[in-house]
Amino acid sequence: MIRSALALAAGALLVLAAGGADAACSKPAIATAAAQARSAREALLSQPIGDGMVTDVAPPTRLAIAAMKQRLAALTDAYEACAAGDQAPAEAEAALAGLLGAPAEDSSGRYGGAVTFHAHRWPGGLMGVVADLQIECGSDSSLMLYRRDPDAWRPVLRWQAPPYAKVSGAFGAFDYEVSGPDAGGRWFVAAKSVMPWCSSTWSQIRYAIVRPGPTATSPRVLLSRADPIWWGGDDEGTLAVTPMTVDLRFHAESIDSDVHNRLWIRRFAVEGDAVRRVPPLAATPRDFADEWIVSPWLEASQWTAPAARARLAATHRALRKIHFLTFDAVRRCGTTNRYQVRLLNADTPYVLTIAAGETLRLLDVTGRPDPACGGPNLLDEMATR
Repeated sequence: MIRSALALAAGALLVLAAGGADAACSKPAIATAAAQARSAREALLSQPIGDGMVTDVAPPTRLAIAAMKQRLAALTDAYEACAAGDQAPAEAEAALAGLLGAPAEDSSGRYGGAVTFHAHRWPGGLMGVVADLQIECGSDSSLMLYRRDPDAWRPVLRWQAPPYAKVSGAFGAFDYEVSGPDAGGRWFVAAKSVMPWCSSTWSQIRYAIVRPGPTATSPRVLLSRADPIWWGGDDEGTLAVTPMTVDLRFHAESIDSDVHNRLWIRRFAVEGDAVRRVPPLAATPRDFADEWIVSPWLEASQWTAPAARARLAATHRALRKIHFLTFDAVRRCGTTNRYQVRLLNADTPYVLTIAAGETLRLLDVTGRPDPACGGPNLLDEMATR
C-alpha cells in the first residue's frame, strides 16, 4: 500500500512539474487522465479512515491525497483543452464527474469517498473549476483557473493546500472570487478556506490574494494570512472583490468572554502587487475598540490619531498583553461623532475615545470617562452578531 502511494505521488509530481504547459486537445489524453484519476481515487479509498475524530493524516494517506489532487488537476486540464469556448459551467461539472465515475463500492465517509466539481465563468474569458475532495472531518478543495485563448482553454492559475500532516491543513469551506482588471489590465484571485476539524466550531480561516505567475502552478502570492473563526452560526466567511479591493467578513472571538463572537472585517486595497489593510476595520465603536486592542501596533497605530501615537504605544502594548477585558459601557459624546468605550480589567477601567466619522479612529485612552460623554449606555446596540 505504501509503495503504491509512493508510485502515485511520483507520477503526480511529474504532472505538477508540467503544470501550466500548453496542451493541445487530445481525446486519448482525456481518457488516460480519467483512468489515472480513477486509479488514484481507488488508492486513496484504500487508506484507513478514523472514527470521525482522527485528525492525524498518516504519511501514506498524505501521499495518496497529493496524488489524487494532481490527477484531478490533470484530468481537468485535459478536458478543458478540448472544451468549447462557450462551454457552460454545468456542462463542465457533469462531464468531469462522468469521466471520474463513481467508486466500485460504497465509499461514504472515506478519504476520496465524495468528489465534486464546481465550475464558474468569470469575465475576461476565464473559467474556474474547483475540485472538492472528501477527507476525514471535512473536505479539501483545489482551484484550477483557465483562460480562453483564440483556440483553447489554457491553465493560468492553480491554488491548493500543500501536503498536510493533520486534516486542519486542508482547504475546507473553500470559496474564491476573481477580480475584474485594474487600469493596467491586471487581475487577481482572492481565496478563503476554513480549517477542517473534528470536534469544534471554533477554527481558523485562511485567506490569500494571488496573481498569475510564470506558470499555472507558481502563482504570485501577494497576501497570505489566517485568523480565528467561529462557524457555529453557519457563517464560514463572505468574500467580495473589486478590481482593487478585497473584503472578507466572518465571526470570531471577542476580548470580552461574555461576547460569544463579533464580526471581523478584513478589507484590503490591492495596488499593483502591494496589499494594505484599509477601512472599514469594524462595524461599531465597540468592535473597533476590540480590533484596536488585538491588532499588532503596526496596524493599530494607523488607526490612531497621529498626535497620540507615541503616547499610546505603551498603552496598546499593555492592553494587548492583558487581552481579555470586559465591556462596561459605550456612550456617545453629546451630539458629536465621538464615542467612549469603557472596559474593565478586574476593577481597573480603560476608557477609549473613538471618532466615528467616515472611518473609525482612536483618539485617546484614559482611566475615567469624559463628563461630556454621559449619554445612555449603547452597549447592547453595538452587538454585530
